Amino acid sequence: MISASSPAFILVFLVFMQGLTTAVLGGILYAALSLMPARGWVKAGAALGCAFAGAVIFAAMGNVTGMGPATIFGGIFLTVAGPLIILSPIFILAERPEYTPYAGIMTVIAALFCAAATGGLIQALNITAFLGAGSPMFPPAILYLFSFGIMGGIHIVLGAEFFIFACLVRQGREEKRGNKAGE
Repeated sequence: MISASSPAFILVFLVFMQGLTTAVLGGILYAALSLMPARGWVKAGAALGCAFAGAVIFAAMGNVTGMGPATIFGGIFLTVAGPLIILSPIFILAERPEYTPYAGIMTVIAALFCAAATGGLIQALNITAFLGAGSPMFPPAILYLFSFGIMGGIHIVLGAEFFIFACLVRQGREEKRGNKAGE
């Protein structure tokens, strides 16, 4: 049995489950937003705009999150915000000529999984603890927006890094296949 303090609990529930959920939802969101007839930076702006507008609404709801529609909105928002934020740099990078040939759905899903899993480990450090020193100065909604912004920035960087890494892995595999076929 897995104890809540064991490393296996952290690995399964904070890394694998979060990464898997984000990869599935992010793949669906990527496919849906890719249909939008716009450039990558517009899609990235739409994804970030939706995520941060949801964060402001969620923070403005305050202490009513345990009742009625606020609970439903909070659950949906917290599930969808992560993939939207991670997808934002991917939309921009997927249009660059050096990544376009390798920017398939499996590359995007791999980047989403790795970025969300790494973000889950970073979140386990409890970013809001660093903001706790300023808690008497700020209301809880502002502290939530600070921590959401910090994690959003971390997810953007992780999404870009893992997408580039996944593209390079795919490029290496294709070059290796080409070398084997040429021999």
